[in-house]
Amino acid sequence: MKVTEDSVDRLVVEDRPWFLWITLPILGCPALFASLTGQVDGWPTTLLVFALGLGTLWVLWRFAPFQRFIFDRRANTFTHDVYRITGHRRWERPLSDIRRAADEGHWSDGARL
Repeated sequence: MKVTEDSVDRLVVEDRPWFLWITLPILGCPALFASLTGQVDGWPTTLLVFALGLGTLWVLWRFAPFQRFIFDRRANTFTHDVYRITGHRRWERPLSDIRRAADEGHWSDGARL
């Protein structure tokens, strides 16, 4: 995750898993193409290659969306944007609905572990 805007009134944090968006289609699309065009011999192998291709694209859709978290003090809102292959979804909530936030970093002697 990357902080893209940090001001007094607004905090924007984004998660863009580019590595997965580059590698998984390179693996999944040729597998789907090979199984759908008959380049794989035998129906069990075709079914396996099709499942592997579809599975890699499902993993991309399910676990690697582009996400943006916007904490806006002026508007008193928290906005969560999720961008997937199938479209864009936006959730907006008042900041008062957020009860706590966790910091995943561990600090020891001024150095982050």
